[in-house]
Amino acid sequence: MNYFKKLVIPAILVISVLVFFFPHIVIAYTQNELTIVALKTAFSQTEVLNQTALDEFSQQSRLDCRLLWLMDHFQTYAQQQKSYSDTFVCSLEYLHIATKSHPIDQELALQATRLFPKSVDAWLWLGFAEEYAKANTGLAAYQNAAALDSHNGQAWCAIGQIDERLSQVQLAEDAYLNCCKNQDTDGAGCYGAGRMAEKSGNPQLAIQYYRLSSYDNALSRASELEKTLP
Repeated sequence: MNYFKKLVIPAILVISVLVFFFPHIVIAYTQNELTIVALKTAFSQTEVLNQTALDEFSQQSRLDCRLLWLMDHFQTYAQQQKSYSDTFVCSLEYLHIATKSHPIDQELALQATRLFPKSVDAWLWLGFAEEYAKANTGLAAYQNAAALDSHNGQAWCAIGQIDERLSQVQLAEDAYLNCCKNQDTDGAGCYGAGRMAEKSGNPQLAIQYYRLSSYDNALSRASELEKTLP
């Protein structure tokens, strides 16, 4: 009996709340569809996003944006995509959530770069989604991210990896080195720069790069190379 109370009574309460609030949610959601569509249309007609207008809209419609996310639980996948896209005009925080929930969705990522052309996260998202769909693509998106933030190690490492796979050794070394110098928390950029320096026939420089890495393999390789030097 106690087990029954613990499970059934909370379930009844939840259902009751949904029955009471769901009609209100639907009405609010419908009323704000035109507002969001109009705002997105206005943004799409300008090359530079009006951040002031966006901030004002975000303050006025924060509740409405939460309703859009709530409605996702009652929608098809195609409708969910539209809801995600709609919330982008509310706040960058929804963009950050979407990059985690839909990391390989190229269409959503592309919409994000159009709405937020100065968002590093949007370009990183697009680069990852494009590269997931087809190897060695996404380079332009990663380059845009690096151009917006030259200290973004994630962008530089991604560029280095693509250049390496395309056998662009010097370009890859430069990109990896930028990663090594900027937020290279795991040492992957320094390790990559060392590999490229080796391929270029410069073992002494490779050793310097390897020593900057936190990878055990990089440090081991540095020791191996040191033994071969005269």
